Amino acid sequence: MILNTEQLVYIVRKTSLTLEDIGKFSPRQAIDFFKELLQQEQEDKYELYTILNTLLSVIHNAPISKPRIMKPNDFYQIKRHKRQEIQKDLLTSLCEKKGIKLPKS
Repeated sequence: MILNTEQLVYIVRKTSLTLEDIGKFSPRQAIDFFKELLQQEQEDKYELYTILNTLLSVIHNAPISKPRIMKPNDFYQIKRHKRQEIQKDLLTSLCEKKGIKLPKS
């Protein structure tokens, strides 16, 4: 499998790589690079939302009379994605949505 146009554009937008740079990767390296980019972005979002939720809970629990104490996850439910959850190819998920069956590899 090779990267589709959306995946290539995503890599170019998120990194300083050019299409020429990406073209030097083997197809497997390019896909692994794309998956790792998605994984690291998920980790960044998880960290950001953890900090945001903590701040919101501190503000909410300030010494003003409140009916109940709130915890960080009461504001926004966050879930750390496991690497295996990101590993599903974008093409496979798009085909499933459209009802297209791909040959087994």
